[in-house]
Amino acid sequence: MWIRIRKGQLKGRKLVAKDVKSKPNLDRILNSDIGYMDLKIIRTSLDYHQQIQNKLYVMIRQLGPPTFFVSFSSAEHLWDPLMHALRDIKQNTTRPNTNELDENEPSSLIRNDPVTCVRYYRSRRDALHQLISHDHKYYGELTDHFYVTEFQNRGSEHEHGLLWIKSAPIYGQNTNIEVEQFVENYLPTNSLLLASELRVLQHHCHTKSCRKRANSNCRFNFPIPPMEATKILEPLEFDSDKTKEHAKLIFETINNTRYSENDTFDSFLANLGLVQIEYIHAIQCTLNRTTLLLQRKPVDTWTNNFAKHIPGIWIANTDSQFVLE
Repeated sequence: MWIRIRKGQLKGRKLVAKDVKSKPNLDRILNSDIGYMDLKIIRTSLDYHQQIQNKLYVMIRQLGPPTFFVSFSSAEHLWDPLMHALRDIKQNTTRPNTNELDENEPSSLIRNDPVTCVRYYRSRRDALHQLISHDHKYYGELTDHFYVTEFQNRGSEHEHGLLWIKSAPIYGQNTNIEVEQFVENYLPTNSLLLASELRVLQHHCHTKSCRKRANSNCRFNFPIPPMEATKILEPLEFDSDKTKEHAKLIFETINNTRYSENDTFDSFLANLGLVQIEYIHAIQCTLNRTTLLLQRKPVDTWTNNFAKHIPGIWIANTDSQFVLE
């Protein structure tokens, strides 16, 4: 952290070098009008991130808990207007669609012109923000929002956000049934609602970032157990070896089985040899915290949560989750 100190006195006493060596004195300097953080306008600095974090805390204190957590990733090679622009900039030629490009050409165009890619992403992102703010069918009536943009390892931008929705139920204040019914209205998690090319974008594939430690589970909790209906589950302790066996059976099965559109929740339970009470109890015993599991068919155990209509508009991977805590 860099501190700039104006000429002056602190409580009538001139400042000397030793005054900034102890944290209590440094805090007093920063709380006065003499000292200020020098790098908080630089996006990559710790001071900047501290400032953003403080802003978020103030919003939560004033507005209450947010309703939805959302993420929007980039998929430059699927955005035809961007690909046409990149090709025109480089070659001053046009072609009908990106399917006519050479196999390696899209990656080369994207890699060689990151500035145009970022400018297009931000224009597309701003348009999506406006749409979410003015059209209530996506998440409900928006009262406020908080967005943060990050860069992936490959250099592409992606965004995380928190949305506050008017009259949305709050976990712990409203009943679980009210929360579950509200979430089902906006987060269907049914890949059959998507076109085939969009299903691929919402399908989770394990990468190095899924397991930051060796032999650990996916930190995004995939695959996700199928559910007959959206339900809030409280964590429980394992009460018997039989329950542990059930939990092991459930997650080994969904990890190693690829389901089709014809597989139902009932047939899934029948193949496990469990009744629904045993199934729910076993899942609860694997949870570390209160979790909301969306209604999910067996075929969607690897499908990322999404809001209605958003994947078809954004044409890239999106994630939407109701905020419990």
